Amino acid sequence: MAPETWINVMGIAPQETRDTRETRDTRDTRETEEPVCTASRESAGPVAADQTSGWFHRDEEEPSMGRETRAAHVFLSKTVIRPEVCLPCGKRLRFGKMAVKCRSCRCVAHPECKGQLGARCPPPAGSSARQNSLEDWAPATQPKVPLLMVECVAEIERRGLEERGLYRVPGAERLVKELRQRFLQGKTTPLSKVPDVHVLCGVLKDFLRTLSEPLVPFSLHQRFMQAAGGTPVY
Repeated sequence: MAPETWINVMGIAPQETRDTRETRDTRDTRETEEPVCTASRESAGPVAADQTSGWFHRDEEEPSMGRETRAAHVFLSKTVIRPEVCLPCGKRLRFGKMAVKCRSCRCVAHPECKGQLGARCPPPAGSSARQNSLEDWAPATQPKVPLLMVECVAEIERRGLEERGLYRVPGAERLVKELRQRFLQGKTTPLSKVPDVHVLCGVLKDFLRTLSEPLVPFSLHQRFMQAAGGTPVY
């Protein structure tokens, strides 16, 4: 009697060949892993949706994941020891009082003012401004307008409405670049001390010019055009 026949008569399965065993192991592994991967993708779906920028619709191409992304603020409470200035309101932080400081970008603010800061830390010096969107600089609280825009517009309206050539006459380029960079790095400069209102206009224009998208984003351009033309938008 052949060895294989004897094994079958005894009720013992014949020994698997190496190729048969590898094929079965591969099939078992695939059957085990596929549900896990599917569940992982399904559970990751809402998170990915939450992190998708509001500038993009689902049927449009989203930004490449290879882009440089800025970290969100991580605020830590601290007791003021040395003189510092609150970035949003520009007021001095008093000795012994509580303040918050971002662990990443080191910006400081009153606890009640931290909501006025942008949602993310300023980009490091020398990084490309093309990766910035307006929502990156908008605070989490209403009206969700970047602090640079709020302060520049308020100061321009306070003392520049009678100025000829407003937003047309250029300010000193060096001062515009320096002031804009200080804002984006979280360093406070009282705008009332900037003598030339055209410099403030230049800071505002330069900030908007270097955003990755205009104030009317590309994804909503057609809807704005329809609204301006009186065509109903649904």
